Amino acid sequence: INVNSETQTVSDIKFSGSGCSISVASASILTDEIKGQPIEKILKLIEQFRGVMQGNEQPEVLEGDVEALTGVRQFPVRIKCAL
Repeated sequence: INVNSETQTVSDIKFSGSGCSISVASASILTDEIKGQPIEKILKLIEQFRGVMQGNEQPEVLEGDVEALTGVRQFPVRIKCAL
């Protein structure tokens, strides 16, 4: 992860790993979602995503491709994969 210290935004991010399809999809979607975003917005997204996955927030708080991951909530044993 590279952060532009002047603008406090993520200028570049990549992941490398293996795992189940949910964990790989989640990592891919979330890296795409946060690239170019300010750190403050990323921290809020992390909090919202965790809240939605754990049932403390409504899925409507999420936008874009991240919202597609909310279907994982139907499978409690797989929530850890998305997180």
